[in-house]
Amino acid sequence: MHREGPRSSRQIGTGPRQGAFLSYDSGLKTRPSELFQGNCWISFEPVEGCLATLADYIGPHKILWATDYPHPDGFFPGAPKMMLDRLEGVSPETRRQVMAGGAMGFYGLD
Repeated sequence: MHREGPRSSRQIGTGPRQGAFLSYDSGLKTRPSELFQGNCWISFEPVEGCLATLADYIGPHKILWATDYPHPDGFFPGAPKMMLDRLEGVSPETRRQVMAGGAMGFYGLD
């Protein structure tokens, strides 16, 4: 999983101290990536091409998907097949997590 770099300094680009580095601390006790993992999910439509990559990056259990039904530009009833096509080559567990596990976790059904 991606990890943020150090957050100990920030460069100032303008003014009399141009180029100076100032100490910077956001005061967060938890890393942003940990806050995301505990509180966020990403939603996809079946036409997104980076689904398998994002599943690897943030975890397949953090992905939701939608058909956009009943809108005329939605992907109903073919959305599940489109999603499975996008997930070709991933493990069965990743496929299960993307297809159902993310929604189950989001709605507290797991």
